[in-house]
Parts: sequence; structure tokens; C-alpha cells
Amino acid sequence: KNLLALVTASFMEGFADRPLMDREILRERAAGIIAIIPSFAGDIQNALAANQDEAAGALFAEYESIFGKDNVAILPSLLNLGGVLSDAGKHDEARVPLERALALSEAKQGADNPMQANILNNLAVIAQETGKLDEAMSMFERSRKIMEAIKGPESADVVEAYLNEAVVLKRQKKLADAVALEHRILP
Repeated sequence: KNLLALVTASFMEGFADRPLMDREILRERAAGIIAIIPSFAGDIQNALAANQDEAAGALFAEYESIFGKDNVAILPSLLNLGGVLSDAGKHDEARVPLERALALSEAKQGADNPMQANILNNLAVIAQETGKLDEAMSMFERSRKIMEAIKGPESADVVEAYLNEAVVLKRQKKLADAVALEHRILP
């Protein structure tokens, strides 16, 4: 019912080259709606691209207030926001939505699910890029173990996780360990 009302309003009341809706009608009809904030377009990403971090944060908070802070549907949006901030080199700021996503994923989907592996991998990359190599290694290992349990030891995701771990070992000057790990995944 709400979805139909939103689609109708976006075409009848907000059409401008494409269907649009204002947040007020979204707020009125949000019950039961799953929302994903787009990663490459939309008001939050446009604000981030214009270096308007406070405006982006305010917009994200508004969407959270509409759909619920602990709504599992907000997970992709948290990941997108963390990715956009990380890509912009704002690693400390990127950790905040990613860590929230990790906690929400565990609370709503249980421990060791594929979403957690993805989030851990993203957090590990940030840790690696900021020189926190022990933290990166721990998160890469946890991500790999989750993926091994889900997809098996031969999956491409597991191989990629081992390679990520090898890169960290090389940066830690543990070359023998890195080589041993790489040989472990070679056919």
C-alpha cells in the first residue's frame, strides 16, 4: 500500500525528467519500505562529492530517522557511505558507518554471515591503508574464516582473502610467512 502511494506520488507530484519524491512523503509512507541509498547518485553522495561532510551526515541521519536506525535495510547504505568516505581518503570517518554496519549485521543476521565478511574486509583495507597492520591482519583473517565456512576453502573469495593477508605480512616484513601463505593457495 505504501509502496504504491510512493510510486504514484513520485510520478504525479514530483516528476522532473524522472520520478522524484520529497522526504516528507517518504516519512509519511515509510512503514514496510526497504530503502537503499544509492552509492553513486543521490543527495548524500552529491554532498560528499562537494566536500559537504556535515550536510551528508545530516541527510543520512534524516534517512535513518525515516527508516529506523536499527533497520537491517540500512546496511547497504552504511556500506556505501563507508565506501564513499574511504574512496575520498577519509578513512577515520569511513570506519564509523562500517563499524555500525558490522554491529547491526551481527545483531540482525547473526555472527559470521557473508555481510560481516564483506564489512570486515572493508575495515581491514582501511586499517591497512592507515598503517594499522595487526588490526588489518586480524580482520582479514576473520573475514577469510567466515568465507571459508560459507563457500569452502577453494572459493575465489577465500583465495583473495589469503592474498590480502600476504600483502599485510609483506608490509610487516614477514616475507617467509607471506611466501608460505601464497604457496598455500597455489594449485
